[in-house]
Amino acid sequence: MATDETNDTLILNDPPEDDGLSPDLIDTFIARWAGATGTERANYQLFLTELCALLGLPQPDPARQDTHDNAYCFERRVVFQHGDGTESHGFIDLYRRTCYVLECKQTGLSLDTGGWDKAMLRAHGQAVQYVRALPAAEGRPPFVVVVDVGRSIELYSEFSLDRILETLMAADWVVYSKPCLARTDTVVNYLGRYSHRIALSDRRLVDFDGASVQLSYKDYRDGDRRKVMTLTAEELIRRFLLHVLPKGFMRVRHFGFLANRCRARRLAEMRTALSAPPPEASAQETPAARFDGYPCPKCPTGKLQVRGHLAPTGRAEGG
Repeated sequence: MATDETNDTLILNDPPEDDGLSPDLIDTFIARWAGATGTERANYQLFLTELCALLGLPQPDPARQDTHDNAYCFERRVVFQHGDGTESHGFIDLYRRTCYVLECKQTGLSLDTGGWDKAMLRAHGQAVQYVRALPAAEGRPPFVVVVDVGRSIELYSEFSLDRILETLMAADWVVYSKPCLARTDTVVNYLGRYSHRIALSDRRLVDFDGASVQLSYKDYRDGDRRKVMTLTAEELIRRFLLHVLPKGFMRVRHFGFLANRCRARRLAEMRTALSAPPPEASAQETPAARFDGYPCPKCPTGKLQVRGHLAPTGRAEGG
């Protein structure tokens, strides 16, 4: 393993026979760091410095105020650009330009357990975010290194997802927008059908025999004709769950000055600029009445009461 200082790249090759990297030195290094139980912040720079010395590699340079000069250093600063126009800073544990981004952790977890795997995957995701935040002029390094101090070193390469995203972003996409709707209630009704309407209403359920379900649907390919399809109960549940959003996703999400991250601050700034008064405090909503049963379909005052439960019966053989 050697370093070409002219172009600041790391060249991997077979080490010479007499490179001083003896098994005893390796065992001593491993034994020294196997018992490290301090925090990541306390240990990671010393660990990586000693690892560089063990491998005969140059040690990181002192950091400078101008990030352009920090081609090989600890705590390299990067700037994250957010969709609402704000920005924040992050710091790469160890960065070497055109070579790698390294993220260190000291998990304290048992190796090869579920908790340890998740912690290392989160560290990898954090390192990839740093890679994306690097200035375009510096290019993306070919490797991401994730380290659990004194215990594990993981090497990742080939940012396949990034290449796909870059290809998609290079296309000149044309976004289709419907003509502006004239009234606000029309907009609310239109969006409400997507955000607050369930995937299958009761009136579309035609029949259930205990094993299969019949439901009506509109066939748009056949002149919007109403038809009936038959599905097994399992298939109906599978299709219904396709409309359930995964954890962390939202049906309606605000962007711009209404984004959750900056909404309160931006609205206050806009009111100040427009000399607009702050909104009136909304009246405290009265708690909803406790559910006491379904109303009787025959009269408006009576309540339905459960008298018993009927278990579904299976389809008779040959029926």
